[in-house]
Order: sequence, then structure tokens, then C-alpha cells
Amino acid sequence: MFTGSIVAESLRDDARIEVDGVHVTCVSRFRVSDPGPRQPPVWTLLEISVERPSVDPLREVLERSIRTDGGWYADFRDETEHVVVFGDRSFRYRKGDATGRRAAQEHALAHGVPPHQVDWAD
Repeated sequence: MFTGSIVAESLRDDARIEVDGVHVTCVSRFRVSDPGPRQPPVWTLLEISVERPSVDPLREVLERSIRTDGGWYADFRDETEHVVVFGDRSFRYRKGDATGRRAAQEHALAHGVPPHQVDWAD
């Protein structure tokens, strides 16, 4: 089982995420201490669990659903893999794969994610 999160404010206005095997486990709102220049100060976090067969379908839907402006991404992981999804592409790499992680981080920084938000845990 993969677990992770999606920030509701990162989603495009016309986004619809409906994938079997994806479950919202918690919804919370919180004030962000240092949002990016085009990010709101309060975020709604959707914590999710994803069954392994649903990882790629969710990844594909999120690539079409996450805003490409504002520096947004979603991510989810299990014991061995990490998936980081942006509005134009995604990265799936094995934990401990420095090259895969670096590629995702470089993409994040090049697409407006503030450096202090490129801190996902593997």
C-alpha cells in the first residue's frame, strides 16, 4: 500500500480524481509558514492510501489535474518506491535511488516549487 498526500489547492479548477483503489484517509487544513509566491497561505491536505494496482492510473490522472503554475506536486510512497507527480510529468523511483530523486527535485525546482518544499522523505 502506498501512502501520501495531495494539496487540494494544487488541483486545476476542472480536476476530477476518481480512481478505484485510492482512499482518502484524512482531510486537514493548516496555515503554511512559508508558501511559494503563487501559493495560498492556507492549504487543504488530502492524505491518501493507494493500492499498488492503482498507482499508475492515479499518477496519470494527477498529471492532468495538478496545476502547472505555482510550484505544485503530489507524492506517495511505499516501503520500496516513491512517486512524485507534477502537472506535466511524474517520477517513480526506488527509495535510495539518488539519480531518480535528484531528477524529481531538479524538475520541481525548474517548475517553481520553492526550494524549502523540495523536502519529501524517501
